[in-house]
Parts: sequence; structure tokens; C-alpha cells
Amino acid sequence: MSLEGKKKTGKENAFHIDEQPKTDGVYDKATWKKPDIVCEDPISAIAASTDAFLIGRVSGQVLKFTIPYI
Repeated sequence: MSLEGKKKTGKENAFHIDEQPKTDGVYDKATWKKPDIVCEDPISAIAASTDAFLIGRVSGQVLKFTIPYI
């Protein structure tokens, strides 16, 4: 089976850390605007693996986002 001419498509998403991610919307880099939200609990650490990424915040809260669902 030839893979020539076939592309693996991907999906990008962008959201503010204090918002609930919208997985059903289409992210358009050209029209996306940063929300006017003040971040009260800044990000202090980020870790990633092949199936998830973790966000650590100054307060000690840890958020896990599963890939590809986010």
C-alpha cells in the first residue's frame, strides 16, 4: 500500500487557561483573539507526553489535557 500523496491531517486548538476548551469549534489562527481575562493563578510548569499534557499552576493545581481530545 502506497502512502504517497496522502497527508496526515491534524487539528489545532487555542484557549485561555482559565476557560473551558471548546473541542467542537474550529480554530482559525488568523481570526483568534486573546480573551480579556486576567490570570489570577499563573502557569508555573508544563509537561507533555504522547497522549496528554499537564499544566502546573502557582497555587499547586495541576490540570491534565488529553490529546487528541483537546
